[in-house]
Amino acid sequence: MNPVLLENCMLPIDSDKGSIKPTPAPVMELDKDKMRKTSAKAKVMTSTIKLQDKLTLKGIIIGSTIENLGAEAVHLYKGKTTTGNPIIIPAGGKFGVPKGHSIITVSNPSLLNSVKVSTLRIN
Repeated sequence: MNPVLLENCMLPIDSDKGSIKPTPAPVMELDKDKMRKTSAKAKVMTSTIKLQDKLTLKGIIIGSTIENLGAEAVHLYKGKTTTGNPIIIPAGGKFGVPKGHSIITVSNPSLLNSVKVSTLRIN
């Protein structure tokens, strides 16, 4: 017996004959007012952090890298605050973004230079 592929079908049993008859699955209507815009694309974005300042970055793609484009080291903190142990990225260094780090706070501890960081993010 050859297998049969039935797409978008429910298979109720016909109680009179004991056989299976395919019937189309119900079609769901979508309310356009309730639909969210899902056309967000990931972009490489460069952010500048001034002297002894911090910046919170959201929507970072897990598995991407954060690159320090400045001449000084930067400190990364998981979440929206600068509490806990920082991840230090040296000048010109890169950091792979692990799970749980889609929102980070970048701190510039330098007294002399502003720094730039490059990340792959969703707007």
